[in-house]
Amino acid sequence: MFAEYAQLYALIERHTTQRAPVPMTMEEGVSIGNKATEFVNKFMTPILSKLVSTKVHKLLRHVTDAIRWHGSPQNANTASNESQHKNDKPHSARTNKSPATFTRQLVRHAQGSRSVTCKNEKADAECVTAFKELMEERAREAVGGRTGGAPAPSTSAARAAVTGTAPAVPPRVDDGCADVQGGRTCPPTDGSSASVSGPRQRMGQDGGPGEHTPRGSGSPVTNRTPYHRDNVRVADLSRRPGLTNVAAVLKMKDTDQIRVTQILDFEGTLLCGTEVSQRLRATMDDRGSPWLDHVSFHPPGQPGVRRVGHARAIVQRSDGDHVLLCLMQPKEIDKDCPLQARGCTRLQWHIAEKATEITVCSVPISCVNRVIHVVPDFAALAARGGLDRPPASLTADMGEQLAMRYFLNVFFALDD
Repeated sequence: MFAEYAQLYALIERHTTQRAPVPMTMEEGVSIGNKATEFVNKFMTPILSKLVSTKVHKLLRHVTDAIRWHGSPQNANTASNESQHKNDKPHSARTNKSPATFTRQLVRHAQGSRSVTCKNEKADAECVTAFKELMEERAREAVGGRTGGAPAPSTSAARAAVTGTAPAVPPRVDDGCADVQGGRTCPPTDGSSASVSGPRQRMGQDGGPGEHTPRGSGSPVTNRTPYHRDNVRVADLSRRPGLTNVAAVLKMKDTDQIRVTQILDFEGTLLCGTEVSQRLRATMDDRGSPWLDHVSFHPPGQPGVRRVGHARAIVQRSDGDHVLLCLMQPKEIDKDCPLQARGCTRLQWHIAEKATEITVCSVPISCVNRVIHVVPDFAALAARGGLDRPPASLTADMGEQLAMRYFLNVFFALDD
C-alpha cells in the first residue's frame, strides 16, 4: 500500500528536482485519477474502511507512526505499549527524534544519568560517614578535656597513622588565643614552642591552596582548580603526537615528573576587549578520541603579536600553568582563493631551519588569548589526493602533515 501511494504521490506532485514541472495534460490527469481511484478501492477501503477525509497523506503518515511506536496492529491490545509513554517522554525530549538513532540516544542518556546518580550517591554516603566520624572525634575530645586525660584514639587518628598525615584538630582555648578563622594569634601559655599562624588559607577543589587572580587575558578563573591533574613522566608525555622533543622544551630530564591536566578554564579576550570564560581541552582520550583545541596566543611581553598554535598538553610548571603548542604560521596569500581574497588566514605547520619536527613551544596560560576554530583546506587536499582522501591524522607521516593546509574559520563566532 505504501509503495503504491508513494508512486501515486510522486505523479501528483510531479517533483523534478530543481526544475519547474511542465503543465499537466488532460491525458495525464485522467490517468492519475484512475490510479487514485484504484488505490482507494484496492487498498484504503478494505484496510481502513470507508473514509470521508481527503487528507490521505496525513492519515497514512499517522498509520506509519502508529506501527513504528505501538507495534503491529495484529497485537490488538496495545495497552502495554501505551503505558510506557509516560516513562519515555522525559528521555525522548532529549533526543533529535531520529528513528535511526533514537534507541542509541536513549541508551546513552540513560547510562549517563545512572552513572551520575551512582557517583552522587557514593559522594553523599562518603560525606555522611566523614561527618559522623568528625562528630564522634569531637565528642571524644570533649570528654578527654573534661576528665583531664588524653583523648581516646579516633578513626581519623588511626587513618593518619596509616597515611602519615596529621588529623585536623581545632585548637583549644588553653593552647593559645584562637581567632574566628581557627588560626592562632598568640603563642600558648604553657611555654611550649608553636608556630604562629594567621587566618586559614583559602582551599581549592583538590585540597591545595586556591588561586585568586584578577580577571584578565588568560588568567585562571577565580578559586577554580583544574581537575584530572596527574603526575606524568616526561618520557611518557613525549609519546604524544608532536611532543618528541618535549624534554628539551621544558628543560627537564626524561625521568622527571610533571603535572598534566586535561581541561583548564581561563578568561579569554576577544579582539574588541570583551572577556569571556572559555575551556581549553588537551586530552588524548575524550570518549575514545583525542580533543586538542587550537588557540590564539601572543608571545610573552608582546601582546600586540597574534600567533596560532595547536594544544597538545597542559602542564603545570613552577610559574603556573603552561600549554604545549605545535606552532602554525600563515601561508602566502593566494589572490585566486575566494576565502583569502576576503581576508581569511591560510595556515601551515611551522618548522625551524634544519629541523625535522614541527616547532613546539611552551606558552603560559596568561598569554593565551582565546580558543579558535581551525579547519583543513579541503580544496587543496582534494587536488592533492582526490575527494575521498581524509585529512592527515595526528599520527600520519611528517611529509603528509606538512603538506596539509588549514584555514582559520572566519564563520566561527569567536574568531577573527
